[in-house]
Amino acid sequence: DNVIALLEVSNLFEMVDIVNQCCCKLMSELNVDNCLHIRKYAEQFSTRADCATLLAATDAFVHNYFLDICHSQAFLLLEVEALVKILSKTELCVILEEHVVCAALTWLHHDLEHRSSVASHVFQHTVRLSLVDPVFLSDLAHTEPAFHSILLDSASISSSASSVIPTILANSSSSKSSSSRRRSSRS
Repeated sequence: DNVIALLEVSNLFEMVDIVNQCCCKLMSELNVDNCLHIRKYAEQFSTRADCATLLAATDAFVHNYFLDICHSQAFLLLEVEALVKILSKTELCVILEEHVVCAALTWLHHDLEHRSSVASHVFQHTVRLSLVDPVFLSDLAHTEPAFHSILLDSASISSSASSVIPTILANSSSSKSSSSRRRSSRS
């Protein structure tokens, strides 16, 4: 926090060398617990070249350690637009798109009362439904009431989802397959 305070002041007074040293220090201190906090400040000051480098470093860290970060308290407290920025990145290192779905649901459930109104927005802008196992989606539609309505909203907005989602919603959970979920990239 002292380095961030110093970064704010040195940026205000255009003390380039100190800003650069602060950014270097913050890059060296990145970890699962602080990277989202540091990213927020790096984004705020990203018009400066040295802070843009810090932002790129924090983004790379978030992408590479996403599966750990999505379980952190900082992740649960993200504002909706910050969450969408992170989850929508193709560079996110996940084996299965289901990880993105679960992370979004975890974030949503952390404050369901206040976040339910943005749930469709989050899923429509972050999850690549075509990469998610239909059995997984069907299970979620049956066990997560909020997700059922999200799928309906997605079907009404996306032409590619509109042909698949009604079938998923119509399937019963008894149609589960014992095969493993396919692995796919986020590209």
